[in-house]
Formats: sequence, C-alpha cells, structure tokens
Amino acid sequence: SERPDHNGPGEIIESSPPEGTVVPCGSAVDLVLSSGSTPCTVPDVIQEYLAEAGPELDAAGLTVGNVSYRPDDNGPNEIIESSPPAGTKVPCDSAVDLVLSSGSTPPPTTTPPTTTPPTTTPPTTTPPTTTPPTTTPPTTTTPPLN
Repeated sequence: SERPDHNGPGEIIESSPPEGTVVPCGSAVDLVLSSGSTPCTVPDVIQEYLAEAGPELDAAGLTVGNVSYRPDDNGPNEIIESSPPAGTKVPCDSAVDLVLSSGSTPPPTTTPPTTTPPTTTPPTTTPPTTTPPTTTPPTTTTPPLN
C-alpha cells in the first residue's frame, strides 16, 4: 500500500513484519510505500500582519519566504500579496513570499513653476538739446524823402 509522508515517492516506509525480523523463505512481507509528501495549502494571509501570518504559515506546514514592500492604500506592514497565492497546493516546507504595504503613496506634489519677475529698466531720457534763439536786431528803414 501507499501513504503520504516526508519521504520521496516509492520509498519503503514500513514493512510487516518489521525490518530485521527473520522469516521463512517464501513468506509474505507487506510493504508500505511513500506516495511523497502531502501537499500543503497556502493559507489566506492577505490583510494580516507578518506577526500573524508567520505562525499561520507554520501551522500550514510552510515558511515565510522573501518579504518586500510596495506602496498601497492599505495600512503600513499589512500583507497585500502572497506568492504562491492563497489556496495553492505546494510541497510542505515551501516558502511563501509576502508583499507588505509600505503605506499610501503620497499624492504627487506639484510645484508651480518658478517665475522670475521681468526686470524693467526705466527708459533713459535725454533732455532735448535746445539752441538759444538767435535774434537779429530789427532793421529799421527810413522812408525816402520826397
């Protein structure tokens, strides 16, 4: 017969009579073969914290794998993704990678463009050049005498 255990598939894990027992030639010996390890199911640890998920994965026969962070609307350090995802059957003792929220992404800050006020230089005015009027003395003429 076969039954799941931690040994590789096809390995003898039990015999009846037990190993080391002397039996007459031709006697029947019952063997139990390993069908391999029973797969473990990844539990749903989304929206939990690492302190809760670690023991839960351990109870399921799994371990915590790589832990990474990314911005998310969930609270900081809340689990937002597992790989493999919940419900997946994997070999026991497999590692489950977790992605934790690093908190909300702050909205992008928009900095208004810096404007430099225009530099104005007052116009330069040069006073007009004036030439003093030239006056010529009046000329008088005397009427001719007749």
